[in-house]
Amino acid sequence: MFNTMSGLSVMLLKRYDGHLEKLDLNISPAGNYNWWMNARSSKPVDQLSRASFQLTEYANLPMVIIFLDFNSADERTARESHEVVSILEETAVGIDHMFKFYWTEDGASMKQRRLLGVTWDELPAIGLNTLEHVVFTYPRGQAFTKEFLDKWLRSAHYGRHFESNLEGDTHITDFVKSQSDVTIQDYFLDNALFADRKIFIDEILIDEVDAIVMFYSSENINYLQRKACYQFNMLAGMLSSGQYGNLVPSKLRFYAYDANQHSFPKGIQFMSAPPTDIDGARMHSKEQKAAGLPSIFIFPAVNKAMPWTRFIGRPFAIDMLKWIDDLSNSDLKLNLDDFANLGKRTLDEENFQKQLDREGVINLRQAEHDEL
Repeated sequence: MFNTMSGLSVMLLKRYDGHLEKLDLNISPAGNYNWWMNARSSKPVDQLSRASFQLTEYANLPMVIIFLDFNSADERTARESHEVVSILEETAVGIDHMFKFYWTEDGASMKQRRLLGVTWDELPAIGLNTLEHVVFTYPRGQAFTKEFLDKWLRSAHYGRHFESNLEGDTHITDFVKSQSDVTIQDYFLDNALFADRKIFIDEILIDEVDAIVMFYSSENINYLQRKACYQFNMLAGMLSSGQYGNLVPSKLRFYAYDANQHSFPKGIQFMSAPPTDIDGARMHSKEQKAAGLPSIFIFPAVNKAMPWTRFIGRPFAIDMLKWIDDLSNSDLKLNLDDFANLGKRTLDEENFQKQLDREGVINLRQAEHDEL
C-alpha cells in the first residue's frame, strides 16, 4: 500500500502462496516499482509456467532453468533433483535481483533444454539464458554444491564461464561452451561468413541476397561433418572468385553457424550433434544416422518467410549447387556443366585428405595411440 498523503513509505505485495513481500520506498529508486512487483511475484526458486515466464520477461531478468525429475526410477536422479532445488533456494538469497530461478519436469519444457545448451540427457541439468540470449550451461558431471553454484552464477553475471578439467580442477574460460572441434571453422569453413543468433536476425533474414547457412556443431570432432563442411566451403570459394566471382557476396552469401556455441535461432528446430568420429570409423553407426547436424538451409533473397528449406541429399558440392540454383530468387546465370561432378572427383577427395593432414588431429590421435 502506498499513500503519499499520509506519508506511508512501504509497499506490500501478497504473493500467490500467501507470502508477504515488503518494499521500503525510502531506499528504493523512484519509478522502480513495476520491476519490483514483477520480480517478486514468484518464489526465489519456483516452478516454470507461462505466467512466471512472462513475469520474468517483464522484469527483464536472465532465467536459470533447472531440468529435473523428482519421480525418476533412477534413485540418483530423483535424489539430486530434490537436492539441487534446496541448494538453489539457499544460493538465490542475495542474488535474486540478478537472476530468476525456475525448475521444470514438464515433458514439453524438457524438449527446450537443447535451446539452452544442454546437449545431454542426464538429469538434473541447468541452463541459463542471458538478456543477450547467450546460453550458459552448468558443467556436465559437476557436483551440485552451494559453493560451486554460487561461483558459477556469479561468473555468469560477469560474463565468464567455469569449466572442470579431467582432474577435477576448476578454471575460468571465456563465456562460451566447451568445444572439441576447435579448428573446424579455420580449416573447413574459412570461405564462409561467421554467423550467430544476432547475425541470423540482422543479416540472414534481412539482406536481399540468397543466404545459405551451414549449421554444424563443434561439440565433437566428426569425420562426416568435416567432409560436408569441406564441400560447402569449396563451393563458397569457387563462387567467390574466377568466372563466377561476382556472385559472392552480391547475390549469394555462405554462412557457418556453430549450434554448439550459439544454440539454434528461433525458427530452426533442434538437431542433435554427430558423435565423435575422428577417422570415419563410425560413419554407419546408429548415432551418426540419428544426428541432425550438419544441416544446410537456404534463405532466398526475395522470400525469407517460414517454412525454410533444408538441403536433403548427399552433401556433395555439385548437389548443393543444383539445389541452390533451383531455389534461388536471384538470376545466378550458372552453367552447371562448369561444375560437373564437383566434390565427387578423385581430386576433391585427395584435397580433403590433405586438409585433414594440415589440420593434424588424425595424425595426433594416431601418434598418441602408437605411444600407448
